[in-house]
Amino acid sequence: MPQQNIYDNDAFFDIFSNLRSREINFNDVIETPIISSMLPDLYGKKILDIGCRMV
Repeated sequence: MPQQNIYDNDAFFDIFSNLRSREINFNDVIETPIISSMLPDLYGKKILDIGCRMV
């Protein structure tokens, strides 16, 4: 089966996972604060996350 995207490449995913597991990483420092600042107050709300699938 052909790979769907770059994350299906084992070598790439190993490097990506290593970067994400660091205490200081791009997601926590850049992505999450920016996305959080664009959301309304979510206190008391239910959220359905369908963006990722764990295998």
